[in-house]
Amino acid sequence: MLCAFNTCSDDDDGDSVPEFTVTAVSPELGTIGTEVTITGTNFPLDVSLIDITIGGTPAIISSLSSSQIVTTVPVGA
Repeated sequence: MLCAFNTCSDDDDGDSVPEFTVTAVSPELGTIGTEVTITGTNFPLDVSLIDITIGGTPAIISSLSSSQIVTTVPVGA
């Protein structure tokens, strides 16, 4: 499973968004529908500032905190 993470450097007010750090992705392998937990620090709490793709396919965030993102492996990944 190949994941890509992108965030914007500024929010809508032009304020700087702190850089985030990914410390773990679990599980490292999975099939369509597998829940994936991404652990780290400084994740922005606005889902519009985060793009996650798995295998080149956009993934939908089901849960978000400053230290954890939960998504699932999408169809087409």
